[in-house]
Amino acid sequence: KELMQFLQDLTHGYTTYQIKTALSLSSIYSMKIYEIICKWRGLKKFYISIEDLRFYTNTIDKYDNVYDLKKRVLEAARKELKDNKDTDLQFNYKDHKEGRNIIGFYIYPIKTKNAFEEQKIKKSVSPRWDLSKELVTALEKQNILLKGATLEAIKEWSSKVHDHNDNDMIHQIGKYVEAAERKNGIGKNYAAYIMGCINRDIKSINH
Repeated sequence: KELMQFLQDLTHGYTTYQIKTALSLSSIYSMKIYEIICKWRGLKKFYISIEDLRFYTNTIDKYDNVYDLKKRVLEAARKELKDNKDTDLQFNYKDHKEGRNIIGFYIYPIKTKNAFEEQKIKKSVSPRWDLSKELVTALEKQNILLKGATLEAIKEWSSKVHDHNDNDMIHQIGKYVEAAERKNGIGKNYAAYIMGCINRDIKSINH
């Protein structure tokens, strides 16, 4: 039952390659750690507390000793992903302590050669491969042409501002359109205004 629920979750928002990688792992913990890393793969590091790690790996009532949790869940997943020649992601981690007690871990995602090969193939097919159909439709509806500097800005906005959450981006585009319509009326071309807002968002993050 636990595995079936995990597989259902994995089919939403993951590439075929990532699903194939997850299914190649022998441990449900490795699968779940891989799922977590996939979500934060764009970051150099991220933090996960002991409580969140237990929640995501369904170990709330298991491995009371944190060192057992670390060994049987996190370290076991790290080793399995490292030994898996087909995976696109591996990771390292570092204990985060409060005094002598481990209260969480810093996770460092590592993209393997397979990840770059997959990305290269996708880009050769379409430079917009990492944008969802819904997001592309929302942008094109506003006469935003997804090519060149505009496309790169959208991708940067996606990764840095919205952590690749397409629903958030679509919602934000709607808010920009509403703001523009309040100022200038309905039925006009607001592509330049929207891109100005997007570039402003990127600039605020970079600074």
